[in-house]
Amino acid sequence: TFYLPENADVFDFSQYDFITIAYGVNDWKYDMPLGTFNDSYSTPTTIYGAIRKTLETIISSNPLAKIFVILPINCSAYGTEENDWGKGYSFPNNGTLKQVCEAIKYCCDYYGIQYIDMLNTSIVNRKNINNKNIARLELKKNEASLDSLVRYAKSMELDLLIELVGMKEVS
Repeated sequence: TFYLPENADVFDFSQYDFITIAYGVNDWKYDMPLGTFNDSYSTPTTIYGAIRKTLETIISSNPLAKIFVILPINCSAYGTEENDWGKGYSFPNNGTLKQVCEAIKYCCDYYGIQYIDMLNTSIVNRKNINNKNIARLELKKNEASLDSLVRYAKSMELDLLIELVGMKEVS
């Protein structure tokens, strides 16, 4: 992995038809300022600026790529069940994980990029977040999601995507 805004200019996105980016939890955890949508993205110092810098770079490099941004799952390392763990835990500079995810969604909507909202649609919730078996359950759910992604790719005739995920046929 690498910090995308600093390295986005040196990474060649032009060779890919399908790009996924998991974004948000490290920016939140390390208390990067949230900022606003209008923050500069040429030298990003805020979460909004970093997201926009990354998306602008990818789109400029490869305007035909299908991009998916994956939002983080809730984080049990911070907060309590009462405030829904990371979703409701606020760091001084950037607010809650929910606010960070809202910023990412706003940027995705602006650029017409799809996002996968793992904060609100993951199997992880406030009652099971500390369950050690949840990772295995999430993996099974992700396998089902992969099947759905392959079906989508087939419907859009994205053979390269099917090849990339290593699946030949899905019934």
